[in-house]
Amino acid sequence: MADELREEVIKLGIGNKIRELRKKRGMTLARLGKLSGLSVGFLSQVETGAAMAPLTTLLAIARALEVKMEAFFKEEQPDENVSVVKKADHVTVKRRRHNEVGYLYRSLAHRRSNKKMEPFLVEFEPRKKEQMKFFDHPGEEFIYVIEGVIEFRTEKEAYVLEAGDSVYFNSDIPHAARGLEPGKSKAVIIVTT
Repeated sequence: MADELREEVIKLGIGNKIRELRKKRGMTLARLGKLSGLSVGFLSQVETGAAMAPLTTLLAIARALEVKMEAFFKEEQPDENVSVVKKADHVTVKRRRHNEVGYLYRSLAHRRSNKKMEPFLVEFEPRKKEQMKFFDHPGEEFIYVIEGVIEFRTEKEAYVLEAGDSVYFNSDIPHAARGLEPGKSKAVIIVTT
């Protein structure tokens, strides 16, 4: 009976989905372990299907990846050549903790699962310079400001971007952004996956 259950769990592909979500966020097993409170060895076994994770463990992993636990159980839909997302169908994504960084992400291509880039509409709240949080992750990133004024920073430089301005950079350098005007500033951000 245990072997049959293990086979069913493997068929669900939960480990693969966890690995894909982790890599999509540019997260190492060590970072996932730190955020979830689980050992790297155990997480590796879960990803490869060598270990079955109880629900409490899956919940800890989901929180660390900032997804709902249902993401591990969804059937993958085959990708279409053209994926249209109407304005009314934008989905708010938990990419960063909004209250900590002041960014609100809306996915512009959530219907397509196999992507080489991830486009978002992002709102930036005004923040003090001291409140800015720096991030780095593998890949490249493009920011195009469509409304308001945004300050984009690396550890060495600061750039003020207004509507119509853009920046393209290697995202493995620590970087941060904030709104500079009252209200929310908006930008389209494209991140390679």
